Amino acid sequence: RQHLGLIRLSARPPPHGMASVGSSTSATQYGYAQLRVQQAQRTAAQAEQAAQALESQANQARQAAVAAENDARTLESQSAQARSTAGRARQGLAAMESAVQMQGSLSDRVDQVLSKLSPATGTATTAAGTAGTAATAASSAGGTAAYQATQSAGDGATATSGSTINVTA
Repeated sequence: RQHLGLIRLSARPPPHGMASVGSSTSATQYGYAQLRVQQAQRTAAQAEQAAQALESQANQARQAAVAAENDARTLESQSAQARSTAGRARQGLAAMESAVQMQGSLSDRVDQVLSKLSPATGTATTAAGTAGTAATAASSAGGTAAYQATQSAGDGATATSGSTINVTA
């Protein structure tokens, strides 16, 4: 016979009541083990659900990031187009300002010439006025140097849309 701690190995049956306590302890331990297994299964299932939810959120975030990147590209392209349009508008404004300035300068010159002309030379005045009108039209059409409006009067008065108006009498 050998004794190992509280467990006794013997060929004899245990004393009365001892067998029922041992089997009851085993059943309780088995029941606790089963509860622990069920709890572990529930915990694993919850962890799996949480992992799936997080994976779904990650996929949604990736899709949102791709959409945001596409939106950023679209906005960048629209910004470049708007900058180009603004540049063309600035160029058009500069050309328009130049044309207005040329028209004003030409109008001043015509006024100077008309003020120097005497009322007796009505033909020259008419020629200069006509040339001024033609020059204004040239200026309004973009103020190109290639376009010159020239009007000659019978008395030798000549007017061009350039920078000078020559009057000879």
